[in-house]
Amino acid sequence: MLRRGDLLGHFEILGALGAGGMGEVYVARDQHLGRKVAVKVLPDSIAANPEALERLEREAKTLAGISHPNILTIHDFASEGTVRFAVTELLDGEDLRKRLGREGAMPLEEALHVAIAVARGLASAHEHHVVHRDVKPANVFLESSGGVKVLDFGLARSEVADLGDEAKTAARVTRPGVLMGTVGYMSPEQIRGQTAGPASDVFSLGCLLYEMLTGKRPFDRPTTGDTLAATLAAPPTPVAEHGVSIHAPLRRILERALAKDPATRYPTAIEMCAELEAYSDGLVETPSARRLLVATLRRPRVALPLLLLVAVLTFLGVRAVSRSSGERWARQTALPEVRRLVDSGEQAAAYALASEAEAKIIGDAGLEELFAAISERLDVTTEPPGAEVWVQRYAEPESEWRRVGTTPLTGLRMPLGIF
Repeated sequence: MLRRGDLLGHFEILGALGAGGMGEVYVARDQHLGRKVAVKVLPDSIAANPEALERLEREAKTLAGISHPNILTIHDFASEGTVRFAVTELLDGEDLRKRLGREGAMPLEEALHVAIAVARGLASAHEHHVVHRDVKPANVFLESSGGVKVLDFGLARSEVADLGDEAKTAARVTRPGVLMGTVGYMSPEQIRGQTAGPASDVFSLGCLLYEMLTGKRPFDRPTTGDTLAATLAAPPTPVAEHGVSIHAPLRRILERALAKDPATRYPTAIEMCAELEAYSDGLVETPSARRLLVATLRRPRVALPLLLLVAVLTFLGVRAVSRSSGERWARQTALPEVRRLVDSGEQAAAYALASEAEAKIIGDAGLEELFAAISERLDVTTEPPGAEVWVQRYAEPESEWRRVGTTPLTGLRMPLGIF
């Protein structure tokens, strides 16, 4: 156990951050560059294993060459006497395991933000032929700034590299997070002791997304053995049984990611990431996008008009010949169609039709509930006030601009989307 003031090379220990199966983690100061870093001291079982150290160092060099914003940056992999340690960037925030343990299921928008960020990190790793093998909430870090980092790439593979084949197989199943994954997140092929490839990471990411949406793991059972058996043979528990409703496109993404046969899953996180982004586009505004918007709007020299992703309001359905017929159309035709569009993920069309129906049934409780699912209220401020705000679909730069008012705007209703 290191203490404050101890030195590992030119890294001065400032305090302990935590400990786990892969060693003790400390916050330290890089005396050469004057920055704070995280130092992970590897346990003796790895430090004394030349083969394990060689693999870890090779993984560290590979990851250092990836340099992706959603992957923890490795600065160094070194030794001081008999102590072997890795130096990484220092993060501020908490891991996803703590977030889920404290608050349970996430809102759809937040879950998608995290899932897409993890998928982007894994996609970059897969492009560089690196497989994580242990994607789980404890290895996903949520930064206070809104960023998301994937931790501990490939490290679990080498921890029991000196064991025989029989012992390795036992470790894969009974020692979570050691060699090939963690119970509840590892893929069927990992449980069987087979090679873990990119599709294994896809399965684990599917488990992660499921848990973020429901607060539960997809194959969770009372015992470890039952959980492993369910992962191998049982379908995931339908999300509806947890009181959660998701759109058909997202349900299909989950089903493909959680397929038992790796050949029927997304072959790498690249493909899954593309589908998650396509689903998210025009459906939800990510937290990072919202922060960017607010920060931009509050700059004294904000450039207007701003690009805003909005649905082009079109008038669908039949023209009402009277107020009563208009209400009848809105309640009997428009609202059911809006619900169908929401369920199928067609948010822009749903918002457009709901906006038309609103003119016929102002204040309708059912319509307000639908608007809550496809829009949000936005405050737009500038310093100084009095700036004109215009909107345009970000994905349609040739479409017409629409003026929505002059700042400050309070409670401006906008479709969900990237603004």
